[in-house]
Amino acid sequence: MWLDRLYRHLADELKAEPLIITVRDARSGHLAAIFPLVVRRRHRFRVVEFADFGISDYCAPVCDPGAMPALLADRTVPKRIRTLLKPNDLIFVQKIRAESLPFFDLLGKVRALQLPFTAHATRLFSPFAAWREAGISPSQRRFLDTKRKWLTKRGTLTVSAVTSGEGFQQVLENIQRFRDHRFRATGAFDILTKEAFARFYREVAHESLPARGYLMKLNGTIIAAAFGLLHGKRLHFILSGFDFLNYRNASLGLLLIEDIIADCIARGEETMDLTIGDQAYKREFGTHDTAMYSIWSGLSLRGKLAAFLLSRSDLLRQLTRRFVRR
Repeated sequence: MWLDRLYRHLADELKAEPLIITVRDARSGHLAAIFPLVVRRRHRFRVVEFADFGISDYCAPVCDPGAMPALLADRTVPKRIRTLLKPNDLIFVQKIRAESLPFFDLLGKVRALQLPFTAHATRLFSPFAAWREAGISPSQRRFLDTKRKWLTKRGTLTVSAVTSGEGFQQVLENIQRFRDHRFRATGAFDILTKEAFARFYREVAHESLPARGYLMKLNGTIIAAAFGLLHGKRLHFILSGFDFLNYRNASLGLLLIEDIIADCIARGEETMDLTIGDQAYKREFGTHDTAMYSIWSGLSLRGKLAAFLLSRSDLLRQLTRRFVRR
C-alpha cells in the first residue's frame, strides 16, 4: 500500500519514472525480492534512485529472508539486474542501514559511503518505571516531571492511542496544522507544506496500515499528535507536531515521546525507533546509534566517471552530488 501510493501520486508529481525490479524463482515463480526504484533526471544524468522521495527513513529492497542466501550466491542475478538498469547513467541510493547493505550487492558492484548522520532507537523492557530509570537520566526525569506537573496544574492531561483510519485522519490533520504554525515561525521547510506529500499521508493512513497514532489533549483540546508505523514489535516514529503557539516552553514533544514509550511497553513491544537524524532530544531516551550508508555505481561511461569522482575527492563528491541531490 505504501509503495502503491508513492508510485501513484508522488512519482508523477516529482517527474520520476517508475523502475520496479522483481526477482522470482525460475522454477516456482516464487517472489524473492522487489527493488522499488525510480529514474530521475539530474541535469543530464539519468539517475536510478530508491522510491522514497524523502518520505522513507530507511531504504532497502523488499525481500524474502529465506531466499536471500541463494540469491546472493547466484552470480548471474546481479548481471541480469544490471541489464535492466543499463539505459541509465548512475545508481545512487541513500539512507541504507548497515544490515541492508548486502542486499544491494544484487545490483552489481557498488561503492558504499557512511553518511554523516545516524539513526536512533531505544530498546524497551517492562515495567516502564524500570525502563525510565535506566533509559532517562535523573536530571532529564526531573525536567520531564516538572513540565508534566506544569501542564496538569492547568487541567486534565491525557494521551490516547489511535488505531483506525478515521482516527488517523484526525492525527494527521493536527500534525499538519501544528507543523505549519511552527515551521512558519522558524522559516524552515516542512515536507507537509507540499500538498502532494500531505495527500500521500492522508491516503495511506486511511488504509489498513500497520500504524498507530497518538493524541495528547489538555482539557479535551488536542495539543500534540504523532504518527508511527509498526513492524513486528518495533514502532517507527514518523511524524509529530505540537501546539508551539500556545505551549512553546512546555516540551510537549518530549512528554509525548515518553508517553508513547510507556504505551509501547504496555503492549509488549521491544523497540521505539526515532529513525534518522542526530537531534539532541533523541539521546535523552536511552537510544543507541545505527550507522547509515549511501551506495552508488556507474552504469554508462559518464555515469562511471561520476561514480569515480564520488569515490575519489571530497570536493568533487560535493559537486557531483548536485546532480543527485534530493
